[in-house]
Amino acid sequence: MNKVYKVCIDCQRSKVYLSTKNPLVQFLVPYERFAHVHLETIKLPLVREYRYCLTMIDRFTRWLEAAHMSDMEAATVARAFMSTSVSRFCTPQRLTCNRGLQFESGIFETVNSLVSF
Repeated sequence: MNKVYKVCIDCQRSKVYLSTKNPLVQFLVPYERFAHVHLETIKLPLVREYRYCLTMIDRFTRWLEAAHMSDMEAATVARAFMSTSVSRFCTPQRLTCNRGLQFESGIFETVNSLVSF
């Protein structure tokens, strides 16, 4: 039966191929505190007017900072990042985040150029 599937053109066109997995990214080992920070936004149950949380994790110390936000707009995320992490510690040399729209917008790009990640 396998021979029939291999030579049948219609069978080959409708065959489902397994997708290949992308390799995991190897991050450089950080050499000092707050040199490399991971950002992530999470949705929470509504408490007062806040529904979202921005988490910031330092890779060297694994220190966690969190900032509550009312929305996930790029300006809100950038403001929360600047007022929580950057103002309290320093500007990280490397910033890792998912490719969410709030991180790829023009406002976050402007913040990126101002503090030069």
